[in-house]
Amino acid sequence: MIFNTFVFMQIFNEINARKIKANEYNVFDGFFNNFLFLFVEVLTIVVQVALMQYGGSAVKTSYLTLDQHLWCAGIGALSLIVGYVVKFLPRRLFSI
Repeated sequence: MIFNTFVFMQIFNEINARKIKANEYNVFDGFFNNFLFLFVEVLTIVVQVALMQYGGSAVKTSYLTLDQHLWCAGIGALSLIVGYVVKFLPRRLFSI
């Protein structure tokens, strides 16, 4: 289940990475305008869930219930909140 959480964190982090400027707060602005990005996101989700469900001993995973997948997605979605909060931190915290 931990691996699945990291997968969903990766997916939500990819969404966060779409807007990197300090004044770009809405990561979903223009989200549906880039069909290649959406295709890659959906493909990533499908492949990762398929590996979790059917990979078995070949990829050292075990079957998860829908409830467990939703918990993993919810925990992964917290990275959207973290990304939003980080944009409000002073820039001097990130300078070398």
